[in-house]
Amino acid sequence: MFELVPATEAHALDLAANLSPQSLMDCAVLGRDPGRLCVDNFRTSVCVFAGLCDGRCFCLFGVWPDSLTATSGQPWLLTSPAILGAKIVFGRASRQYLPYLRNRFTYLHGWVYEGNTVSRKWLKWLGYTIAPEPTTIGDGKRYYRFEWSAA
Repeated sequence: MFELVPATEAHALDLAANLSPQSLMDCAVLGRDPGRLCVDNFRTSVCVFAGLCDGRCFCLFGVWPDSLTATSGQPWLLTSPAILGAKIVFGRASRQYLPYLRNRFTYLHGWVYEGNTVSRKWLKWLGYTIAPEPTTIGDGKRYYRFEWSAA
């Protein structure tokens, strides 16, 4: 059974124990401990949702606001290997939260690691514009810029 629910810290801890190779790669690229990243993302974001399959958290996504009063922010997604079996249902379900996000934010933006194909496909599915070519950032890794604007 699949559910998309408002996330709790328990969901973040559940996911941290079972991150997908792509999410682990994101943690490594950021130089972050996977467990801390899940919990920190949950605590510092607004609009955080958990994808559950049979009660287990297989993904978390949310938005870091650019400041406390900002109408701009940076979306993020962390997954477990179970996302591969729920990509389509998750993609469809996550779209239902777009009106909520777009009422709260007028501009969403960020960078997605070149190797994270799951997140890139998800962002495209949600209607973000993704740069056609990746950019090499200071750490030597390549990232795609993505954005969405209400304007």
